[in-house]
Amino acid sequence: MKTNLPPRRRENSGFSLVEIVVAVGIVATVMVALLGMIPTGLNTVNEAADTMAEIRIAQQILGEVQMADWNDLDEWDSKPFYYDAEGNKLETREGNKVRYTCRVEIEDRLVIPPQHENNYTKRVVVKVSSKRGGSIDFSENAPPKEYRSFAGLSVMTVNDDDARGL
Repeated sequence: MKTNLPPRRRENSGFSLVEIVVAVGIVATVMVALLGMIPTGLNTVNEAADTMAEIRIAQQILGEVQMADWNDLDEWDSKPFYYDAEGNKLETREGNKVRYTCRVEIEDRLVIPPQHENNYTKRVVVKVSSKRGGSIDFSENAPPKEYRSFAGLSVMTVNDDDARGL
């Protein structure tokens, strides 16, 4: 027995124009929000890289100062140092290659109670800036984030003491 049924029409076969426009609008809104976060993310990554390089440079200089002869410490005071983008030391300020600038400050007086003060320690402050171009203001009145300070101590060793005849 054969029946002749009329073919069924598919009324709901696909998306309407309104549904497509709404979907595209939602996707566009999300994409705009995500694209707006890219510069912020890149700035955060750059700041983190600068911070790590500055710390590495400061540790290197503090180590060199602590290994220096006690009588030669004054040669380090207020001396500028220049580094490239990879953190390699440059001998001179070579145009566009300079990425980090730092300065060493040697202080005879420590910020400790007077009863513990002696003449055999010096405070070493390394100021490192990742500011590009122009001169860097390493003073106490410098704008925020102009540079970072790292402090350490240089202590006279027994050999230095013997060399001075003390």
